[in-house]
Amino acid sequence: MSIWRSPHDSQTQTHLGKRNALLGAIGLSLFAFVLQVAGAWYTGSLALLGDSAHLMTDLFSLIMSLTAVILASRPTTGSRSFGLYRLEVLASFMNGLLLLVVSASLAWEGVSRLRQPGEVKVGALVVVAVVGLCFNLASAFLLMRAAKDGDAGHLHHHGHDHGHDPGHHHGHDHQEHDHSDRNLHSALLHVWSDALGSVAVILGAVLIHFTQLFWIDAAVGILLAIWIFRWAGRVILESGHVLLESTPKHVKTDALVNRLRGLDQRVALVEDLHVWEITSRMYAASAEIHVRQMDLQDAERLRQQMNKILRDEFGIAHVVLAIRPAN
Repeated sequence: MSIWRSPHDSQTQTHLGKRNALLGAIGLSLFAFVLQVAGAWYTGSLALLGDSAHLMTDLFSLIMSLTAVILASRPTTGSRSFGLYRLEVLASFMNGLLLLVVSASLAWEGVSRLRQPGEVKVGALVVVAVVGLCFNLASAFLLMRAAKDGDAGHLHHHGHDHGHDPGHHHGHDHQEHDHSDRNLHSALLHVWSDALGSVAVILGAVLIHFTQLFWIDAAVGILLAIWIFRWAGRVILESGHVLLESTPKHVKTDALVNRLRGLDQRVALVEDLHVWEITSRMYAASAEIHVRQMDLQDAERLRQQMNKILRDEFGIAHVVLAIRPAN
């Protein structure tokens, strides 16, 4: 499992794997979208139309994700010292906003259909939904494999460059933050939620077949809207947390300060501490360290020890520390 990555890491192979997976998922989603739109028109199903609308956002999400992966692989420049890594977070945020619009539109249409249910061609609906589900599962498989390969690559790079034991316990809770690529994770959430939407459409069609209650189709559409809204909220909150440069959830600043001050009795104060997330698994920190009666050699040794602790225990790879004399 990937722990962290540095903005200076080489991600050529990782980006290539993501790009190929996203291209495959885009092709599958495009075919499924055309099929489901035609199926929704033929069957008169709101649930399938809602699933098609969600699939459209999936397609747009995958295209934005692919664009972000390609641009993020470009080298850093003088005007962009961190490169374009933030694009993957921005793409996730835009995906979440788009999902909100889709969920609201679907819920509105669902309420209208509940008042005046229309007849649905159940047999054709099941066939189209099952085929759409197969394409969604295939897309999910491609994205999951790319995420897994990327994590393995990051872990190998981590152990090779820094001599760190992957089995060593880090001083942060891995359950409190997502180690997978946020942009790829966002795209995968879209695909999984659409697959669940296909399952809901199939179950609704089966119920309609046995009960002849056509309002069930509208009810399924409303449930899909609620489900989409839930995913949208999660994506917006997570990506918004990064865009606002908030402290990463796994980092407790009090614990970090105490850990640094405990290294040497001559450390008087840790001041102006900033910790933020550049993009998924890429953390940065800066701080002023005020020390008493310490020569340059000891100050440099202390700085290196602090860098190692921040990297190994808190997963912060990009660190800038200023050692200053205490007043």
